[in-house]
Amino acid sequence: PLIILNPGASYGPSKRWHAENYAELAILLQDRKKAEILITGSKGESKLVESIASLMTKKPFNLTGKTNLRLLAGLISNADLFITNDSGPMHIANALKIPVIAIFGPTNPSFTGPFQQPAAVIKKDVPCWPCSYRECPFDHRCMISIDPEEVFEACQEFL
Repeated sequence: PLIILNPGASYGPSKRWHAENYAELAILLQDRKKAEILITGSKGESKLVESIASLMTKKPFNLTGKTNLRLLAGLISNADLFITNDSGPMHIANALKIPVIAIFGPTNPSFTGPFQQPAAVIKKDVPCWPCSYRECPFDHRCMISIDPEEVFEACQEFL
């Protein structure tokens, strides 16, 4: 399967699941599902994506900073699964009815989607949620508490 990871979120770092987690998830998908991994993002997210790719044993296709909106939508339309934080590309994938795994931290998916199936939202109910802060004033527990294995299990529903 072709799986696209979209690890960025322009709103701020509090909406981003950590690079190490994305890398661990990608390795699980490559090893257990024989997935081809493609990573997308804006030019400003290049360092984030490079850190993910550097932790992976089989390097992904890295199109970070190399797409426009039309090309991104075309890529997404060919994916078997789109894994992302709460982001604009999440809505593109959801509108195209591509299966979406949406990882939510400080924001409430009831307000910011995805709004149709096929989609799964991964989030943790922590005492400070939803805060909607751009940067976490605490320990980023809403994202830290989401385990790559848990996200992998959610992916299996769509693969």
